[in-house]
Amino acid sequence: MELRSLVTALFALLFWTPQLAASRAGPEVLHRDVCIIGGGAAGTHAAIRLQQKSKSVTLIEKEALLGGHINTFLDPRTKAAFEYGVAVFNNVSLVRDYFDYLQVPLKSFTGWVPNATAVYADLARGNDLPGPTSNMSDFLPALNSYKAQLEKYPYLATGFHLEYPIPEDLLLPFGDFCKKYDTRAVAQYLFPSNGGYGNLLATPTLYLMKQSSMDQVQGILTNDAVNNAARGRNQALHEVARTRLEKNRNDVFVSSRITRVDRTGESGVVVHINTPRGKKAIRASKLVIAIPPTLSTLTPFMDLTNDEYVHFRQFNNSYLWAAVVKNSGIPTTASLMNLDPAAPLQIPAMPQIYGTTPTPIKDLHVVWYRSPHLVPDWEVKSHIEEDFNRLYGRGAEVVVLKNHSPYLLEVALDSVQAGFYDGLNRLQEKWDTFWTGAAWKTNDSTAIWKFNEEVLLPMILASLKGRG
Repeated sequence: MELRSLVTALFALLFWTPQLAASRAGPEVLHRDVCIIGGGAAGTHAAIRLQQKSKSVTLIEKEALLGGHINTFLDPRTKAAFEYGVAVFNNVSLVRDYFDYLQVPLKSFTGWVPNATAVYADLARGNDLPGPTSNMSDFLPALNSYKAQLEKYPYLATGFHLEYPIPEDLLLPFGDFCKKYDTRAVAQYLFPSNGGYGNLLATPTLYLMKQSSMDQVQGILTNDAVNNAARGRNQALHEVARTRLEKNRNDVFVSSRITRVDRTGESGVVVHINTPRGKKAIRASKLVIAIPPTLSTLTPFMDLTNDEYVHFRQFNNSYLWAAVVKNSGIPTTASLMNLDPAAPLQIPAMPQIYGTTPTPIKDLHVVWYRSPHLVPDWEVKSHIEEDFNRLYGRGAEVVVLKNHSPYLLEVALDSVQAGFYDGLNRLQEKWDTFWTGAAWKTNDSTAIWKFNEEVLLPMILASLKGRG
């Protein structure tokens, strides 16, 4: 027995001691120019562009894939793919250049099925409806009227660099703005096409104009949107981006959790992470945060400054879900718009399904659901199935559900008027920290990439040059 114990101890000494020693030695330390937290549209684009500028980068993402609001559904039977998250991009040079650099082909997008039709229903009551009160003859004049108003505020195109006093029209609830400028038909269009508004007609016009920008208006007027349907799925863009970053000796850590961010040193920041490849410590000259700047997302790993805390605690947000639904009962080639005949402009109160679209897979539809307040995922799933079963009685089933919350970060109008966004912009570069994403621009990939190009990258590059 003593000999067996001795042999066991020697075996442990020979084969396990190096691993134990490694576990006690602390995390692997990586030295980089920039560390980016968040691998969605904002963070991935920033990483690629910094790589193009010959800067070393580490990109950290909590999910297993890069892409953020991009969700690609791959049918296990047919292997056909379609998007139930971000489906289209604006056809502008910035988008084309980004896709070209990553060698991901683009082509015009006219929908997942040819000759798609539309049906209308009051899902809350389970009734079919004839359609919205406006039609295309109403919509185009309304859109041109909206465009004329939007042209008054060119500064909305890049970040929240506002002019004071803020024009009264920008502070109006969008429903009142639509009455004033006869753009009601635009509101009925925006309801199913732009997700995330807890209450569209009550949302300040400022936020609607940020979301429904001039690029989007031009795309509607020219019917000119693009996606990477040439490869069949938008997720390909982020897969290629990850490969390109790793090939050029940059780091991409997915399925990774940030445990602590230290910003107290004189030589940049240190980001501590747990990854599938072990613990890492990223020593970077600059930190870019490309996730929603809310207290719930940041405080678990980051000590905020007083200015950061004061600003971030003021954000409110809506909630958005995207789902793929089987047996909805909607005709195979039709989209469904949810209406409430008794509501202003027939726009139903949320939480509720607000629209659907057909897909290349028979009897699968993409469904969007939004709410002004938090709803558990299981409850959203139940609501979706109940609504379709009430209308069609077909045994609807949510195949996959993706929570895109928090969505559309906003602050109270008195804070906007008091200069909230000027203070938010002044947070850039303090403590070697830079910020990007929807809260700094809007929930639109093209607009966020434009913010990166025109605001974020020049600041980071100038700061790195100053340090060097």
